[in-house]
Amino acid sequence: QISTVPLLFFVIVHIQVFYESIGASFQSLLLFITLSKAFDALWDPFIGYYTDSIFAHTTNDDSLTKTRLRLTLLGSFVFSSSLVFLFSPPVFSSTALTAWFAFSYILFTMGYSVL
Repeated sequence: QISTVPLLFFVIVHIQVFYESIGASFQSLLLFITLSKAFDALWDPFIGYYTDSIFAHTTNDDSLTKTRLRLTLLGSFVFSSSLVFLFSPPVFSSTALTAWFAFSYILFTMGYSVL
């Protein structure tokens, strides 16, 4: 199994430097990273409960495999799309750039949780 910890470390450390260099405020970035972690604390149990309830009601192994595949594909799409959004922001003002970061980073954490 491949660990995604190095990717998460890279994103958290280097994305702050990247966004600071193009005009976003450091304090706002840290605020949204902290808020996304708080949101993640609520999102992870929800995803766990949701997947456990789906798998508890599925008796057919083929249906279970299809459900896992769908969730994995959904998580992969959200995760990879959010990485593209994070590393290719449009040219905005500082406030709009921070909002773009917040949206992209929350999608990133949501996609990671589903995977």
